[in-house]
Amino acid sequence: MTSLASLGSIDHTPVPLEAEIGKLRELARQGEYSAALEGAVGRLRDFPENRDLLLTEASALRHLGRIDDALESLARLEGLQPRFSLMHQERGLCHIARKDATAAISSLLTAVNLNPALPMAWRMLDGVYRLTGDLANAETAAAHVATLRALPAEVVTATSLFSDGELAEAERIVRAFLLAQG
Repeated sequence: MTSLASLGSIDHTPVPLEAEIGKLRELARQGEYSAALEGAVGRLRDFPENRDLLLTEASALRHLGRIDDALESLARLEGLQPRFSLMHQERGLCHIARKDATAAISSLLTAVNLNPALPMAWRMLDGVYRLTGDLANAETAAAHVATLRALPAEVVTATSLFSDGELAEAERIVRAFLLAQG
C-alpha cells in the first residue's frame, strides 16, 4: 500500500501544500483512498479551510462508502466556498451513491451552471436523466459531453479552472497551449 510519506522527499524537506495536495490526488487516482483520506485529514489540522483538502477528504470518504461523512465535509466546504463547482459535483456523486436521483440532478446542475466545463458532471447528468426516463435532458447533457470531448483537453481544463477562480493556472495552461499551436 502506498502512503503519503512514501511519495514525499527522502530528505524530509518541507513540501509546499500544493505539492502535498497533488500527492494526495495521486493516491486517490491509484485507489489508495484510505491513505488520501489520512493525508487530507492530517493537513486539514493546519489548513482547516483549504478547499482542495476538504474536497479530497470528501472524495476519499465517498470512495470508502462513508457518504454521510463525505456530505458533512462538503457542507463545511460549502460554508467556505459556496460557488466551488467541484464541491457541487462531488455532492452529486454522493447522491448518486445514495441512489437519490433528484438530489444528484440538483447538485450536478448547480455544478455545471457554475462551471460548464465539467465533463464528469455532464456524463453523470446524462446517466441519471436516462435512469429517470428524462431523455430530452439526457440528450442535452450528452451534447455537452460531446462538445467538451471535441475541444482540446487544455482548453477544457483551463475553462474549468477559470470558472473556479484559478486564474493564474488557467492562464498558464492557455499560454502553453497557444505557444504549442504557434
